[in-house]
Amino acid sequence: LLTLIQNNSSFMESESQVCGVCVMPYDTSDHSPRVLINCGHTLCSSCLIEIIKTPSLRKCPLDNLAFDETQSSLEKFPLNFALLALIEEKKHNTCKVHAKKLKVFCLEDNVKICSDCGLFGEHKGHAFKKIKELKARGIKAKKDIQEKLISFEKNPFENNPDVETLKNK
Repeated sequence: LLTLIQNNSSFMESESQVCGVCVMPYDTSDHSPRVLINCGHTLCSSCLIEIIKTPSLRKCPLDNLAFDETQSSLEKFPLNFALLALIEEKKHNTCKVHAKKLKVFCLEDNVKICSDCGLFGEHKGHAFKKIKELKARGIKAKKDIQEKLISFEKNPFENNPDVETLKNK
């Protein structure tokens, strides 16, 4: 079941990043994602312009729900900011050289890299760690600090070497 969910989520992620009409990936220019207010579907600006041009086509091509008469220009359809944020995040987590996901952190240069950059590219021979491992360590360290803080707030004088020194004087 978990594999099915993971496979579907990666399918849904890739499918949600392309226009349902022209199947072009959404971007921040000609194919910017626009929300159809009546039904909630998202189409790219380019396809939406073509639909708006022809009054007989002014309906969602995915569910045939008609547009309002006021929806006669591109500006009447808001940008899908959630999808734009996802596109930007993906852009920032993709290697510009190899177009692979950044899964490794170069410890010498303090940057995220893809595995090809670490094995064959400009970071070859550098020390690096998997980003997942570093995240896990960070989460554990944060949890440990929070537990120590809670313990200290409950009894600030317990196990404090400065207090022990003062008690012994």
